[in-house]
This record gives sequence, structure tokens and C-alpha cells, in this order.
Amino acid sequence: MSELRLENFTLSYFGHPDALHSVDHVFTEGVNCLFAEEGSGKTSLLKGIAGINKYHAGSVLLDSSPLVYGANSQVNMVFDDLGLFEKRSIRYNLEYPLKLRKYPADRIDALVKEGMARFDLPDLVLDQKAFRVSPENRVKTALIRAFYRETPVLMLDDPLKSLSPTVRQKLFLKLALELKKRSGVIIYATDVWKEAEILSSPTLVLSYGYSLEEGLPKDIARSPKCLSTAKNALPFYNALPMTISNGRPVVSGVELPDFLPESVVKSFEGKALVLGFPPEGIVENGVDLNIEVKEILTVSSETPTYLLYSGDRSFYSHVDVKNIKIDLDACVVFDEVTEVALSKKKV
Repeated sequence: MSELRLENFTLSYFGHPDALHSVDHVFTEGVNCLFAEEGSGKTSLLKGIAGINKYHAGSVLLDSSPLVYGANSQVNMVFDDLGLFEKRSIRYNLEYPLKLRKYPADRIDALVKEGMARFDLPDLVLDQKAFRVSPENRVKTALIRAFYRETPVLMLDDPLKSLSPTVRQKLFLKLALELKKRSGVIIYATDVWKEAEILSSPTLVLSYGYSLEEGLPKDIARSPKCLSTAKNALPFYNALPMTISNGRPVVSGVELPDFLPESVVKSFEGKALVLGFPPEGIVENGVDLNIEVKEILTVSSETPTYLLYSGDRSFYSHVDVKNIKIDLDACVVFDEVTEVALSKKKV
């Protein structure tokens, strides 16, 4: 069983703070998911592993040995911009990597046809230039090329991000089945939590270059350790700006009862925080935030869920109320800058 190990992996760009901060993680044999919102370090991490961006500290080891790059690279990668030759035909894009490796013509033809069948790429686009074909067929072209060789490490940097939600979902399901068939270490990067859930694979969560969570998606969703995970993993999550003033938590100008650890109160006095809570955190009898609800919409009838609009802010709730009152036991406080959870929801 292969594994790709990152130890103290740190990467920065000239003149800027670290883009990745001492990431320690093990990607195991099979499909792994890398989840992060846009700008949180997915591409920097994958390009660092691939040797495209030079990392400044730490190590990347495949089965305890440094990765091999160059002509016999152990890494194959699908870039977020797909890496196509825009003014060349789709046929040229499909054949070029194989010609570069001096494959015989009959072998090239066989691999191209096999790849087109795998991802349902139509023949009629073969002679069209890449920039003229649909986003879906551009993505399929990039995926076909990625499956030519069985490298020890395959990385996909959110290749579906240019697609509409409907097309993306359909192609993702096809891709997920193909990834499950491959051997080696596979890293699929995405900012769509539903895709991580469908893969049901070990998942690493990045936020602003920090490794904040790891585990199976279902386990991460039970008790998120960072705000971006909570917003994506938990349907209709609520988040409110919060500060600590004179040792008391304050939300919307209302002082809340003391519910934070003393260490958090002392360390974050006057700093920007976020109070997060799921729809069940809004209750009929709780701490009154002095926020009046002006409009109510039903957004889900299966488990009754309401969108409560106060005029300048929206909330999701399972109860139809006229004023926002919260259960502090359902709340989690996050650092607004790092998104790290500073308190835990009581279970």
C-alpha cells in the first residue's frame, strides 16, 4: 500500500507570507480528497507536491523516498485551468503527450479511442480548436490525458470548476467511478463538499494555508473544527460577527452570558470572531439577540427549514419565530482570521 507523506510542508511566494503553513499529512493508497474554498491553498499544495512550485521547508515522501520528477515523473496532474493548447485541435491535445513519449502511431490511436470512450468525448470535436469547444468537452480532454499512464501519484486540481452545476455533477459521478478503479495515491481537490461526501474518502481540509481537519467527511461534519467546513458540510449554517468587549462576548450589540473558556476570552479581547450555529441553534426560548424578523420564507419542507430575513441579515431556522433567540449550547465560536474553532458545540 503506497502513501504520500507531507512533513512540515511550507510554501511561500516571493515577498509574501507563507501560502502553506507547516502542513503534516499522509495521503494513502486510493482516492483522497483535498477540500478548501477558493484561495485557501489547494493549487499551491498540489503544485508544490508536483515540483512546479518550490516549497521552502519540509519534505514530500512517497513510500519513505523523495518523489521522482522529470521525464520519469511519479506524479501526474490535471491543472485547474486544464493546461490545454488553446489554439490547437482537441486531437492535437490528446495525442501530444503520447507523441512526446514516442509512442507508436497505432498505440496512440488506441489510447485516444479508449479515453474518448471512457469519458464520452464525441468524435465531432476532435478537429475543433480547444478554445472553441464547450467547457464540458475541454474538461473531458484534460481527464483523458490524465488516464494515459498509471503513475504512482495522480492529482486533480478542481478540474470541474468551470462547469455548470448540472453538468459538473454528471461528469463528477463518472470521474468518481474511474478514480475508484485506479491504483496508486489519488488526490482530488474540490471546493464542493458534496463531492467529498460522495467520494467518502479520507479528506484534508485547508483554510488560508493551514491544515485544519482530516478524516472521513461524515466524521468531519459531526463536529467541524473550522468555519469553512461548517458552512459547507452543514446545510443552512448561520454565522454572525462577534467580539469580546470587557471580558464579555458581544453579538449585534448584545452582551451574551459567559460561555467561553477563560483562555479564549483573554486571548481574543477586541479581536474579530464569528459565532456559528446550525438551524436548530435558533429556538423559541433562548438568548435574545434583539434581532427582529421581517420576512419568512420556507426553503425546505422535508425537515421544515425557514429563511428568516431581518432586513440586513438572513438566518436559517427550523422554527418559525419573530425574533432571533439562540441556544448557546449549539453554538461554536471561530477565529475570523484563521477560521479555527475556539469552542465546541455541546453534545
